Amino acid sequence: MTIQPSPSTRSIMVLLVDPSDQRRSLITQVLSPPSFQCIEAVDGIAAWNQFLKKVPEVLLAAVDLPGLSTPDLILRVRAHSTTPFILHSPINDAQIAVAAMKAGADDFFVLPDALHKMASRIRIIIAQSHGSSDQDTIRSLIVGQSRLIARVRNKLLGVAGLRIPVLVRGEAGSGLDHAAQAIAKLDTQRDDALLAIRPGFMRSPTKSDVGRIVYLDQVEKLSLSDQGQWLKQIAKSERGETDAPHRVVASTTFDLVQLATQNRFDMNLAQRLSQFSIEIPPLRERMEDIGLLARHLASKIASQMGRPHVLITAPAVRLLQTRTWPGNVRELKAIVEQLLAFSIDGSITRRCVQQTFSEALSGVSSMRISQERRQREELVAILDATGGNLAEAARRLSMSRGAIIYRAQKFGLLAKRI
Repeated sequence: MTIQPSPSTRSIMVLLVDPSDQRRSLITQVLSPPSFQCIEAVDGIAAWNQFLKKVPEVLLAAVDLPGLSTPDLILRVRAHSTTPFILHSPINDAQIAVAAMKAGADDFFVLPDALHKMASRIRIIIAQSHGSSDQDTIRSLIVGQSRLIARVRNKLLGVAGLRIPVLVRGEAGSGLDHAAQAIAKLDTQRDDALLAIRPGFMRSPTKSDVGRIVYLDQVEKLSLSDQGQWLKQIAKSERGETDAPHRVVASTTFDLVQLATQNRFDMNLAQRLSQFSIEIPPLRERMEDIGLLARHLASKIASQMGRPHVLITAPAVRLLQTRTWPGNVRELKAIVEQLLAFSIDGSITRRCVQQTFSEALSGVSSMRISQERRQREELVAILDATGGNLAEAARRLSMSRGAIIYRAQKFGLLAKRI
């Protein structure tokens, strides 16, 4: 017997994924034109490719997909968007339903019993998801499912649309830039809204900042005089004056108030920025995000490399979770890039990860040599720019004078500078 769908004012695009021809036929009888448009796939990999091409409004999948498992498909979809994801099964099992929800599904149907309510339930779920463009934006830039990262997303959503300055704090490589980009995107819905002022190009405000969302990356590297100028611009921005930036966002890896007590930062600016501070947790404190992050990064990198398929196995993820990641997300991205570059078919297994980790360890000594060379070149350039003023060089590098003296002695620079 054909089950007629409820009338609808528009056609809803559904990505239907099921290896069973019989179940797909039953469902497409319910979700039929003109109310619904079904795109069919028989396995997880085909579904993922269709999802990227068609961008459906809802994804309806069997719990037992071949090729790419259902949980892995959910993770990939969730890394890109909040598109409603519904699972179905011929077995009425509470454990299956609970597992589906934990994996990130929005609902669970038992077939064929739930066929009569499927169409109406899909409409309700889609209606509930409308207005979630901000959630999509924030999830695409701040990826993770941990409690810590969910709190970060909530804070970013909370400050969206306001004129108040925001300070993004955290370790290097933890995603400070992404948080700043998220604020700009939430404010404007544009990808190019952020005007970044970065170390090496730090400056005082100019006319080009007017009406823009200005991002002071590593704000502690601003000179004290420039800090005072930006404090004035923040005050003007909050008052809504037209000759000021629309908003100022800053980032740092330091405690600005502590720097201010050492006379290395403007106390008024430190207190103003710290009033609305968002802390980005290091990767080692949110290891449950490793799998989602790795797959999200792999998907983006594979697209850039031109790889059609990417698969990171569960054992590979578990091995990735054993690393402490001192370089945070930036380090994870570098490892994923290596894994994909040397993968023959786009599959990343535990053995691949193990080999890459071993090669990374062997390269530590050469990396240390490169780092010391960069430190020496940076110190030489700053000493040249400051006329050998160690105190000013220390301020610009956010280091103590003693540390600068030690580094200059280490690199054999002190004798010829004093």
